[in-house]
Amino acid sequence: MTKVLSIVAVLSGILLGGGGQSWALSPETSMLLDLLKAKGVITESEAVEFTQALEGKMVASSPVVDDHRHSVQSLADRVDRMESKKEGIEALDGKLSLSGLVEAEMVVSQEKKADGTKTKSSDLALATAQLNVDAKLNQYVSGHLAFLYEEGGGDDTIVIDEAFVSLTASDDTPVYAKVGRLYVPFGRFESHFISDPGTLVLGETNDTAVVAGYANDIAEFKVGGFKGKVKEAGKSDHINSAVASAVFFVPTTNEDELSLSGGVSYLSNLATSDSLEAETVGDVADMVGGWSVFFSFAYADSFFFDAEYLGAVKDFAAADFSFTDLENRRPEAWNLEAAILVCEGGEVALRYGGSDETGTFLSQDEYGAALLYRFFDSTSFTVEYLYQQFQDASDNSQGTVQLAVEF
Repeated sequence: MTKVLSIVAVLSGILLGGGGQSWALSPETSMLLDLLKAKGVITESEAVEFTQALEGKMVASSPVVDDHRHSVQSLADRVDRMESKKEGIEALDGKLSLSGLVEAEMVVSQEKKADGTKTKSSDLALATAQLNVDAKLNQYVSGHLAFLYEEGGGDDTIVIDEAFVSLTASDDTPVYAKVGRLYVPFGRFESHFISDPGTLVLGETNDTAVVAGYANDIAEFKVGGFKGKVKEAGKSDHINSAVASAVFFVPTTNEDELSLSGGVSYLSNLATSDSLEAETVGDVADMVGGWSVFFSFAYADSFFFDAEYLGAVKDFAAADFSFTDLENRRPEAWNLEAAILVCEGGEVALRYGGSDETGTFLSQDEYGAALLYRFFDSTSFTVEYLYQQFQDASDNSQGTVQLAVEF
């Protein structure tokens, strides 16, 4: 009997470990019993006794076997899910790309008010931290997502700066469309300086929009629409802003060292630009459009010249903005910059900018110089000086040092 129980213990362990789901002996177990009888290890009666004992043990252990079966199935499900995730990641491999920008700045300034009093200040700031995610799903569809953090203004949060889907036609038909949050095609804003030019401050517009475009080697045309945050008084809340731009290029070859481009753009609701929207005191009395024109020149990637004008096409009402009055109703700004490469990675730039009918919102005249040096492939160090004069006879002298890394 002891011998039978020992065999039962061994074989039942084998049988139960195999996860059998039936109480009948498996063919392998029956073959093993026949072998034991043939070798004289057990008798016929002991084989019968063993079979009965084993079947009883299997019945008593069936919940454990069932739990084991569910555990194995749960593990298999987890493996399947992991494999599915892996397949999804592998499917995106080569389609996703990451890029970013980090800019740290130190600013020292001296402001002189109209009465002659002076105020000095200095600051250290993480001016920009930006992460871009681009997905090229196929030759027709891509997506772009940009996270942005800018220190200052009391709002210490990360925002979604851009998030849009791009749809393109075939290579033979260079037509495309973008849908989502983006910078609408109004203004050019080329600059070699740390500080934004007045044209950008006056006209840059970021909103949820639909933009369609056509591009070839000599021209690019864009048109779009969106619901501006500022509307005309008495009008219903609906899509109220249109934008259009045309940019032209002088065809070049690989041997050409000269690059020329120029263009114009129009925005039907200038009050909805990012900066002017913050200056509104409510709805505007009348919708006022804005227009921009620019010219860009480069020679041998060593000399650069950029010029741009941006302004309102007619007067705003005197009460539309915090800075408008009877003498400041049609804001406009301009920016001229020249830059030259003085050594490998080293660049010197000069700026003259200005504005009219902007009160103290923008400087009336602005003069600046900047020295930039790029070391390594994606790191730059820039020193900038600006002198600004305002309409009320106040002025500002400002020096900025910036360390920037792109990746």
